[in-house]
Amino acid sequence: MPKARKMLKDRDWNSLKELLPPSREGKKGRPPKDNRLVIEGILWVFRTGAPWRDLHPDFGPWKTVYNRFNRWTKSGLWESIWNVLKKRCGSRITHARFLNSKNSSTCYGSKRG
Repeated sequence: MPKARKMLKDRDWNSLKELLPPSREGKKGRPPKDNRLVIEGILWVFRTGAPWRDLHPDFGPWKTVYNRFNRWTKSGLWESIWNVLKKRCGSRITHARFLNSKNSSTCYGSKRG
């Protein structure tokens, strides 16, 4: 399987990482997935319209990405992330119907009229 294309540039990521909860590194338990990869995975689902279970393996386990997206959506964090992405990425993001956990048909990066 070819590598998945990433969307976030370093400058976009730098403006997002301040919004995210602090890392759990150094704590007991399984190490957390990298938030940048999780956001890339969420954007991949948006861009492709694929079901969560078909998430490209480059982004980690689909359930991890889905659960983090679901948790961030419920807490209101995803709305903040999305607003920063719209501001920073401009034409790379055209429009999004706000996703809930049952609708992954958002137009991320697509040109629709």
